[in-house]
Amino acid sequence: MNKSGWIHILEATIAVLIVAGVMMSVYSEQSAREVLSVEDYSYSLQNEILDEIAMSSDLRSDVMKVVVDLPGDPAYDSLDEYVAEKVPEGIGYLLRVCNLGDVNDYCKMDPIIFYATLDKDVFVEEVVVSAEIGDGEDAEYSPKKVRLFFWEGGFPEGYCRDDCMVGGSPLFCSSDFLKVLKSECGNFDSDPCLEYGTSAVVEEVCGVGELCVDGACVANLLSKRVCRERSYVVCDVCAETNYYPALCSGYDGGFESGDCNSGDDDEYSCWNFAGSWESDCALPADLPDCPDTLSSCDNFILYDTAVSTIVPCACVPTTWTSIVDLNTICTTDFVEQTSNCGNTRSVAGTKDCTPPAVAVLSASYSNLRYNEGLDPGCFIGNDKWVHYDMMIVETGDSTDAILGSRKRCYYWTESGVPMSSCDSLSTTMPASFGGNVVPAGESITGTNRWFCYKSGFNYDVTETFYSDSLGVNPIVDYTISVGA
Repeated sequence: MNKSGWIHILEATIAVLIVAGVMMSVYSEQSAREVLSVEDYSYSLQNEILDEIAMSSDLRSDVMKVVVDLPGDPAYDSLDEYVAEKVPEGIGYLLRVCNLGDVNDYCKMDPIIFYATLDKDVFVEEVVVSAEIGDGEDAEYSPKKVRLFFWEGGFPEGYCRDDCMVGGSPLFCSSDFLKVLKSECGNFDSDPCLEYGTSAVVEEVCGVGELCVDGACVANLLSKRVCRERSYVVCDVCAETNYYPALCSGYDGGFESGDCNSGDDDEYSCWNFAGSWESDCALPADLPDCPDTLSSCDNFILYDTAVSTIVPCACVPTTWTSIVDLNTICTTDFVEQTSNCGNTRSVAGTKDCTPPAVAVLSASYSNLRYNEGLDPGCFIGNDKWVHYDMMIVETGDSTDAILGSRKRCYYWTESGVPMSSCDSLSTTMPASFGGNVVPAGESITGTNRWFCYKSGFNYDVTETFYSDSLGVNPIVDYTISVGA
């Protein structure tokens, strides 16, 4: 074979390799698109997450314990944290945990995400968790529906969720274990969501012989009485010596100052009281008493009753007052309060100023039928009639709409002159609608409705429905155009 023949064979081989490479590339891209479709990926990941929730004893128990499926509920936070670890960036999600069969909660998306994802494909999967048996001793029965929403594109810009619930703030202990503290839940920043404030408020001051444990004052059974600047415990109080305990019963304590241990000139002083007397204790006087504190080194209560010199106590804020009633201030606004010690703080109002829910209505008609059947009752001069069906839909998903009245008007042109006529305002709904309430997120339908008109003219017929629902007035109307 000559040199030219080898060149032709090489060229043919290269051509075959190029064609094969192109075919493999097209096939791979096509296969990747089929495997990595958002719908298939979402379905697979959602079911993986929900299956693990349904099978894991700990996660099932969290489902049973959810009270409100919002951040701030410990059980919901645990489940939401698990889901967040599984969902990659670029995929938005919403976890709902709803009571099974709750007629007031259909386990829908919250309104902010609903409107933000109207132009997106939303994928929904759910699982029902009915009980967590465990070892049988702590069985939990509280049927719940766990619903998981996925959409492509992550969370909408500026979206936030509440980090806490008003009235649901957890209690915790101060660093000295003598106070029960609480973080305030409110709107303390520029977004519309709730979060914890930066400073805690005192919920309760523990009494003598108590310590704060897990957010509650409890008896300090392991503590013992340790005296400041004194070395003996006498009559359950602090004293400098252990002589004559009976004389100090019921009082703060005493110490010996005479020249002998048992003579009449021995002097006993009852600290925090009015003075010193021989062989007796004085009656109580109205003198200050500093709060007991917890020793950081040995967890013993240090009592102040054995201090012989009264010193002013550091003021502890226990009451706060403001010049306005917090019930008249919105939760988004702040007022200044002054404590019994004279210091000030800024707190949010307690009045809920959230605007009332507004119904969002739309209306449409269908099944238009001309001159069907007998004259339905047209006035003289109107020789044509139209039958049709119509639907009114509430899309706000937040409140029912109550339709209170309706009015129909007719518009046409006669000899070049625009003409119009309206029926009287009607305060009843046609019986075919079955009522005047459009439930939130649902619709009502009226069938076989009709109107009459005169042949030879083109008509625009408009009907408007008025609603008075929760103090607002959503209005919905529709127009039907009929020919001559």
